[in-house]
Order: sequence, then C-alpha cells, then structure tokens
Amino acid sequence: MLLTLAPRERQNKNPVLISNRETLGLDLQKVVTLGTARRTEGKHNLFQLFDKFPHGTAAFMKHATTQFGFTFFSKNGTRLSLNDKSTQKAMRNMLDHHKKILKKNRKEKDLFFHTMKTNHHQLSHRNPLKDNYRSQLDDIEEIYEQFIFPVRKEMLYLFRNLHKRPHGLALATDRKNNNRRLAEMEIPNTTYTNRTTRFVDSSECKVIYPGAPEFLWFESNVQVDKKWWLQYLLEVNGSTHTVRNSGHNSAKATSIYIGFGQSQSFSNEMQLCYHGPSWRKKCHDGSKVPLQDDDNLRKNRKVPLLNINYLEKMPIELQIQLGRILAFGQANLDSYYQKEEVKPFDDEFRNSLFGNYLHSFFPEESVSFRWEYIHISVKHYEALLPKHMDYSNDKREGYNHCVVYSFTIDGFRISIIMTSRRNCGCASDRIKKLMSSNNTD
Repeated sequence: MLLTLAPRERQNKNPVLISNRETLGLDLQKVVTLGTARRTEGKHNLFQLFDKFPHGTAAFMKHATTQFGFTFFSKNGTRLSLNDKSTQKAMRNMLDHHKKILKKNRKEKDLFFHTMKTNHHQLSHRNPLKDNYRSQLDDIEEIYEQFIFPVRKEMLYLFRNLHKRPHGLALATDRKNNNRRLAEMEIPNTTYTNRTTRFVDSSECKVIYPGAPEFLWFESNVQVDKKWWLQYLLEVNGSTHTVRNSGHNSAKATSIYIGFGQSQSFSNEMQLCYHGPSWRKKCHDGSKVPLQDDDNLRKNRKVPLLNINYLEKMPIELQIQLGRILAFGQANLDSYYQKEEVKPFDDEFRNSLFGNYLHSFFPEESVSFRWEYIHISVKHYEALLPKHMDYSNDKREGYNHCVVYSFTIDGFRISIIMTSRRNCGCASDRIKKLMSSNNTD
C-alpha cells in the first residue's frame, strides 16, 4: 500500500486573521495588507507619512509600528511582525515600488531665463495681467539666448537684470520640444539637467544646491525651521484655506513683503521720520525741516514707503532665521561679484538710507545685509509661474541683481526673494541732488 503524507502545516504562534481585526480594537486607518497591490486607507496613510519622513526607508520601517502605530497583515489574513525578515523584505519592496511610482508621476520643473535682442519685446509693463498667458517660448523671435536649470527641493540662485529678462517655470517634459524649436532658430540654449548635483557658476547666473560647500555651512548655521515657516505664512493672512484648495495648476499664492515698496509723497513728515537726519537740513534757528523738493512733476516728488509690519509681528526665532537667510544670499552675491568691476551695493549713501536701515530692524543675531526689498511667497509645489519680468527691480549697476532661496515642505514651495528697488535708486539720486543744492549738514 502506498502511503501519502499530507503537507505539514507551518507553525504560527497566535495567528490573528484580518477578518477579526474589528474585534481587536485596531485603528482601521493604520492597518496595512502586504503582498497585494490594492490601495487601502491604511496604505494611503502609511505612504503619506513615508513621503514626509526625512531619514530613509530603514529608519521608517523601524518606527512604523512603534512610533506610528501601524499594524501589518498578509493577504491571507495573518498578522505579521516587522521583526521577521520576510516581512521586512515585503514592506521594503512595497515602499520602493511606491517611490518609483511617485518619481514617475512627479512633474519635474525647470527655471528658464531669456536674454532678449531688444528691450522692446511684447511683455507688457502697463498690463502685467496679460503676462499670465505667456509661455516659455512666446516671442521666440526676440530671444537671443536661453538658460535653464532644474528646480530642486532646496536651492539658491542669483541672476541680474530681471527687470528686462523674461523668466518663469516650465515642465521638464516640454524641454525636448522647446530645445528643438530653439535649435531650429539657432538660438543658444544653455541647459543644466538634474545631473548638475551641486552648483552652476556661469557669467550669467549662480545656482547652488544641497551638497555644495555653501549649503553645508548654511545647514549648520542657519537651521531653517521649514514647517514653522509654512505654518506662519499660511496663517499670517488667514489664507490657509484659499492656498490649500487653489488647485495644482494654479499660480495663486499667499505672500508677504518687507522693506521699501510703493512710493508716497516726499513731503510726508511721518515717512521722513523713519530715515533720520540724513534726509533733513537745518534752518537758521537750528531746527530740522524736510529738504525742499523743487521738482514740478508731482509724481517725481516721491519716496519709497517702508513696510515692516510683518517683521514686527513675526516670532523672534523666525526673524533671526530670516536675517541669516538674507545674509546668506548677500554672501553668495558678494562672492559671485568678486570678478566684476562693479561691486554690489557700492553706494554707501544709498545703503544708509535703505538697505542698512532696513537691516537695523532685524535682531542683533542677524548678520549684515543690504537688501531693500524681501518678498516671501508660498504656493503649491505643482503650480507653475508664467513668463514674466520683475519690473520694479533696479537697473543701476551694482543694484540690478536678485537672489532667491526656496525650499519645499508638505507639498508647498516657499520662496524668499531678495532684491533692490528701482524707486530706492531714484529717491537716492534725487536726495543727493537736493542735498547738494540745499544747505545741509
């Protein structure tokens, strides 16, 4: 007689079936089934935490059950322990697959900058709203040269002459077609790809990414609290709901500015008080009065209005961080211009009226800087910025530059823009002229 033995069943201590999980008091939002491609609420929550976790897959797996409280089951309903090597392998495979899908679906973006043949191209200064419909290669006949570099999770870049250099964001998926069109027109096209891992240093721009020596210093000395910045910017204007629901393709953003913005009458006594005695002359009796402006055009009798409202309301820790970010941008600009004949911020009179004066409102822990205008914005990471120009930036040598530090956090991009203002340059020139024609101290 031929005897056959039934296959031996594997021993499993205290097996728990997934069908009984309701009776175990488990959090259904933290139950994950391994070995199946079916999307569940538990997997969705696990992946959301994994996307934000900064310390890698191995560390995340270590904390998945202990810190985050997730429970894992096999597809046949057996409760699993992450101490088991086969379970660890299955979870790692699931997380790696998720990363590949996420990377495949991510819309990578490029920053593009155009040098134009003339200053009379079609971007409208009087009606900037028309620019919202511009795309990367509109006015291609007027483009003399293009520069492109990839947008990273954290980066700093500086460019000059953005008041006459159209620029914006474009999807990297369009790069091939755009490059073909530029090649057909024989337009120079300098393209830096994601293989550029640390920095770009050319005659037109400087871009640094994490891993560059400058960022190593920045990360250890500035220590930006990115989550706090996001929370502050979303709440400061009560715009959390608007920004979070504005749609991935929307360019809507919430923003604040600090520094010298719109102009106001030169005869405004309150505004003149902000700037101290350098804006005044002494009368015969020793009293100080505003300088007399004899310009017949009323629109020319203007001084830039200082706005520090958001700075005064900002928590002191964020003020210190912001001051150090601005100093970091200043240091990179100064080092970039070492090879230039015209040094940045070389007008000490103008600096005393604007950049140095603005810096005096920051905490003492802030390193020195001479920026006149700071614009901080937050928008969806996937939002695109249409082709535009920064018309209000100054065109004067040494003040015609702009530095931007940006980073992403929880699906948003925060950009801190540092620049000089055209109306500050105009006011400085006029005040110099007035002081030479008035009896001043």
